[in-house]
Amino acid sequence: KLMNDLEDPSPTLFEGINYCVIPSKTAEDQATKTVVGLAESVGSVPYFLDVDEHDSYSAAMDNLPHIIATAFVNATTSGDSWREMHKSAGGLFDMQSSLSSNDPIDAEVDSLTMSEPLIYWVDQMILSLHKLRTELHDDSEDFLESFIHAWEQRARWEADVVDEKVSMENLPSAAESMASAFLGDRLARRVTTMGSADKKESWRYPRGQ
Repeated sequence: KLMNDLEDPSPTLFEGINYCVIPSKTAEDQATKTVVGLAESVGSVPYFLDVDEHDSYSAAMDNLPHIIATAFVNATTSGDSWREMHKSAGGLFDMQSSLSSNDPIDAEVDSLTMSEPLIYWVDQMILSLHKLRTELHDDSEDFLESFIHAWEQRARWEADVVDEKVSMENLPSAAESMASAFLGDRLARRVTTMGSADKKESWRYPRGQ
């Protein structure tokens, strides 16, 4: 959405956008506070990561989907059956395979740049697929639970309640601890609780009673 909005800029372009702050080990406190203040001034929500976390999360969110799309297209189109099967391809195939239409050279370069963390997430994807395969093969009740878990996690993301705490314990998160180290407890609490207003659990899948 942000990329589309760049063509039609407005004063609220960055409002509500997560703004990643990655302070170096030698960064001065005032410099970090200045960056946080800049992010807040345009309505963004600052959060803290270290370099390794940023690279790993970027590999999962930005590179892994392309790998998955590539594997999906290669798996379904490499056999002779594709000559007939393509006639059945519709909206779902188009949606799942759309990232494969990106430039292959760009995809290769982006993936190689993030190779180490990307390999980790590819392995996690393989494990997830194998779990689904086992559940499907065994006609396991866990098969439905896997779909429900995915449904709920996406719904939580859409509702912006991923950070909502399930436990009643009021322990600081890693992000809160890092923020406190750079900004002090008072400012850190303000940064890490922005946008955390109470929301109903609309993300829960309506299971049968």
